Amino acid sequence: QTDSKADSRSYIYELSEKYSSFTKLQRVLAKCIQFFHNCKSTKSSRVYGSPSLSAMKKAQDALVKAVQNEHFSSDIEALQKGYNCSQSLRKLSPFLDELGFLRVGGRLAQSNLPYQKRHPLLLPKRCNFTRILIDHFHKSYLHAGPRTLQSIISQKYWIISARSVIRSQFSKCISCFKVNPPSLQPIMGNLPKFRSQGIHPFHTVGVDIGGPFYTKENNRRNAKISKAYLCMFVCFATRAVHIESLTALTTDCFMATLDRFTARRGLCHTIVSDNGKNFMAAGRQLADVLKFFRENSDKIGNQLVSREITWKYNPPTGSHFGGMYESAIKSAKLHLKRVVGNTVLSFEELTTLFARVEAVLNSRPLCSMSTDPSEFEALTPGHFLVGRELLSVPEYEFTDEPTNRLSRWQLVQQASQRFWNLWRQDYLHTLQQKQRWLSKCRDLKEGELVLIHSNAPPLQWQLGRVTKVYPGTDGSVRVVKVRTRTGEYTRPVVKLSPLPVDSDTQ
Repeated sequence: QTDSKADSRSYIYELSEKYSSFTKLQRVLAKCIQFFHNCKSTKSSRVYGSPSLSAMKKAQDALVKAVQNEHFSSDIEALQKGYNCSQSLRKLSPFLDELGFLRVGGRLAQSNLPYQKRHPLLLPKRCNFTRILIDHFHKSYLHAGPRTLQSIISQKYWIISARSVIRSQFSKCISCFKVNPPSLQPIMGNLPKFRSQGIHPFHTVGVDIGGPFYTKENNRRNAKISKAYLCMFVCFATRAVHIESLTALTTDCFMATLDRFTARRGLCHTIVSDNGKNFMAAGRQLADVLKFFRENSDKIGNQLVSREITWKYNPPTGSHFGGMYESAIKSAKLHLKRVVGNTVLSFEELTTLFARVEAVLNSRPLCSMSTDPSEFEALTPGHFLVGRELLSVPEYEFTDEPTNRLSRWQLVQQASQRFWNLWRQDYLHTLQQKQRWLSKCRDLKEGELVLIHSNAPPLQWQLGRVTKVYPGTDGSVRVVKVRTRTGEYTRPVVKLSPLPVDSDTQ
């Protein structure tokens, strides 16, 4: 008879490991108990239909006892013999009640709480029954948070390391996940090749458009007001900026701006810009910019190919990939807003103001030029453009000095080489340290289900499946291709939230 009871308990425990719903498990076991009862009873005393409340209670008790016998068998045996339990449970002072359940003794025996709250049933941490029980309470109490859920469960059950188990199960709830889906944040990647090699200023540039700014035709009172835009080119190596003004967002106007830029700064090798979809979250002010990039990107790309200029796009919705020119646009707008305010300038005045803002940005210090405490000069982007700060005091005129042309040219070359040496020795190493995104997260894999971030509320985000991953030079995946019901899209990992359906359930 003892062996049959042990076999029965083992069968019940194995049954509890096969179900993912506590209610379904309890009803199945209650049906079994009802069937055994009917087999032993006469026809008049048999019970049919849905399991009764007493059968459900017996099923729940049988499940708890089977789990306790499986995970706390040595402690139960020690308590039956009058010995101390294991060291991990001694803080709880466990004891066996008259029905053989393992309960928490604790220090509340003299309180006015009900017996079940004073001495809750003990449950293990790593057990399928514990997990589905937590899910049952979580859904029964309308997806309560971890702290509330722990408070509710502890009135009847004492789970070992309850806080960590409850938080683990809470993170796997799909309904709660969709309300506030967290995204992955890969570790900050290595600098691209063009950021760490000094070739010449504006060899590789990032371009961005800001605005609109309002201008008037002339200084008359009722002069016509029109829009103008700021087009900024940023050198990825020296952080030097070049600002041009745009009167319209057309291909011809942009190409004319590019002609002015290359005529003054030299022909660049590569241009990097945001994808047109990166402007979608910027609101109405950048709607024209979004339309311009969408409609004219192919035309501009074809014209740049004829000039042997490579045009690269950042992934859609991945504006953080262009952090350098995004921050430069932000700095330029800061100066413009503080100086202009709500004043409407003429186009000539606005162009002049753009040039002055450009000079200010090109005078920002990169690093110190000397370790001598008596010298205060710093290396700036202006040193790579004109040999000194753009806003520095004019130097003494040395043209009357009796020096030949060759030595003078060598002197200019030496100054330029000195600036690049300072850039390599003093500035480049400052880029070594990561400023944020320091922790490495797991990489998305092909076939994973993800929620795609958009401007809609989280519950309305599209569901997609990862079809292709694009690892970086360090092996971390930062961009993936996602397939949805409407098509395939390329998205950065930070704009995706992987569903916890494939998470490890241990």
